[in-house]
Amino acid sequence: MASGYGVLDLNYCLTEGKKMKLMYRWKFLPGCYQEGMKLFLESGAPDPEGDLKTIGRWHAPGSQYGFHLVEGDPVVAAELSAQWSHLVEIEATPVIDDEEAKMALRKVF
Repeated sequence: MASGYGVLDLNYCLTEGKKMKLMYRWKFLPGCYQEGMKLFLESGAPDPEGDLKTIGRWHAPGSQYGFHLVEGDPVVAAELSAQWSHLVEIEATPVIDDEEAKMALRKVF
């Protein structure tokens, strides 16, 4: 793999066109909950056009935060973040599944 960082290397994903999984943890900014929920209900919060697919989205009942797992082009994922940035604080974490983790771990152990 390029630059030695392994499976989570963003530069490798960008230059090699590899798909990346990102787990977003979103939390509404103060005073934005109602506006955000109305927008979600009206639009359904579709993925932007391009190579990005929602794998799942979860809401924490009784709170103002949730999780959104996507897979695809990290540039399109950045567009998704920007679309909601006026309403939510977003933390994006690259994630891998068990099989991908095993592949990486076998190279070390």
